[in-house]
Amino acid sequence: MSGRAAVLHVLRRAGSVLGRGRAAFVRGWAHPRLKWPKRVAAGAVVLLVVPVLTAGVSLRLQYAGDPAPGTRTRERDAVWLGHAWVDGRNGEAQLAELVQRMRGTGVRDLYVHAGPLEHDGSLRASRYPKARWLVRAVRQELPGVRVQAWLGDVLSTEGKTGMDLGERATRERVVRSARQVLDAGFAGVHFDLEPLHSGDRDYLSLLDDVHAVTRGTPRGTDLLMGLPAFHTDNIGHRESAETVAAAVRGARLGLSREDARRERFGVALYGDFAATPGDWAAYRRGWGAPTSD
Repeated sequence: MSGRAAVLHVLRRAGSVLGRGRAAFVRGWAHPRLKWPKRVAAGAVVLLVVPVLTAGVSLRLQYAGDPAPGTRTRERDAVWLGHAWVDGRNGEAQLAELVQRMRGTGVRDLYVHAGPLEHDGSLRASRYPKARWLVRAVRQELPGVRVQAWLGDVLSTEGKTGMDLGERATRERVVRSARQVLDAGFAGVHFDLEPLHSGDRDYLSLLDDVHAVTRGTPRGTDLLMGLPAFHTDNIGHRESAETVAAAVRGARLGLSREDARRERFGVALYGDFAATPGDWAAYRRGWGAPTSD
């Protein structure tokens, strides 16, 4: 089914459902035996169905169409790597497999889980004993690819037990942790601190302090969109919908409509510890070929 046909099909289905819902609602509301609470419940169901269907149609419309030519890798992509790369579990054999998967792609950055940070912002060196080995090996096998430390922790922003960025001493220890992983050979630091609220001044202050440690980094900012290479079915995730192929297509459509020639843009695969050969193939097929279609 073409994109246009699919959209028309969804619209027809939505119209049909809404029509049936409206008719049922009118009949139910007027029914003499339907008591007031049940009438309210019937009305609430219809009011709930309408926005859900509207949102569904809107999303389907946004996903329709064809990506513009040239909306593929800008050689600024990334992959999140699990802790096994720095704690000794992965070795030469796993590295050879990773190199094979990455060759010919636009991956330029590896975010390697070297944490987690302690709640006070400190980082135990015992968490990443194989960091230097990994950095040297990637430099040798994948010249030009940067290896960055991925550091994270749970924040206390929503009453949970975790890191309090409002404490200056905590932020200072995070900065020292950043310097620590740079001294271990990492090219930079990638933070995953959550739940993080928009405009958090303590976090922005932390970034200013860390920037003083990590400057020489390139000017400008790269925008990276995540590719969900995990396979989970629960209340928050749907494996059949959250796929690498769907995410790549969405990224290409977004570029096509907003800024097809944008250079400072990439995608990031999350994560190597969950990605299947099919996920890597979808990334390569949909996004990995440089320049044009």
